Amino acid sequence: MSYRNKVLAVLALCLSCSAWAGESGVTAVQTELKKSPFLDAATTARLPAKTALEILKRQGAWMQVKTADGKNGWVRMLNVRLGSGGGTASAGLGGTLAGLGRALNGEGTATTGIRGLSEEDLQNAKPNPEEVKRMDKYDVTAAEAKRFATAGGLKPQSVEYLPAPRGGSGSDSGNSGFGNPRSAWGE
Repeated sequence: MSYRNKVLAVLALCLSCSAWAGESGVTAVQTELKKSPFLDAATTARLPAKTALEILKRQGAWMQVKTADGKNGWVRMLNVRLGSGGGTASAGLGGTLAGLGRALNGEGTATTGIRGLSEEDLQNAKPNPEEVKRMDKYDVTAAEAKRFATAGGLKPQSVEYLPAPRGGSGSDSGNSGFGNPRSAWGE
C-alpha cells in the first residue's frame, strides 16, 4: 500500500468520527459559549479558563458542551483541552492532526491546527514501526479508494505542485521530490 493510500484511509476514518460523547474537558482559555456552532452566533455565556465541560457532540471546529452548572452551548474546539486539563492533550484526535475541516454551506472552511505537541516532543520523537504495521489494516487499493470517494460525491481534480522554494536543493525540477503531478485518483 502506498503512503498516499494509507493517509487517505486514515483521514477517511478520522473524518467519519463525529463525536466524543461522554468525554470531559476544560476550557484552555476564557471562551464564549455560543448558541450554535458559528462565530457570529449569539453568545449565551462567557466561560473562564479551566471551566469543566462535558463534551456532547463535535461539529466541524466546534464542540457542543454542558457545564457543571447546566449551561449548554457550543465552544471552539481549539479552546478545549480533553480530560481534566492537567496534561497537554488537546481537542483533536490525539491532538496531532492538522487541517481537518468542513465546508460551511459554501461560505468558507472551518479548520483546526496541530495542537498538543511541544517543540521538545517533536525533537524527541522516534519512529514507531509497530504503529505503521497497525496502519496496514486500513490498507485499500486505488480502486477501493475511488469507489469510496465516488460514493461520497467526490470528483477527481488535478492539482499542480508548488514550485521549489528559492535556494532549495531539490533535484526534481521544482516538485520537491514528489514526482510528477497526477490526478487525485493517481492516474
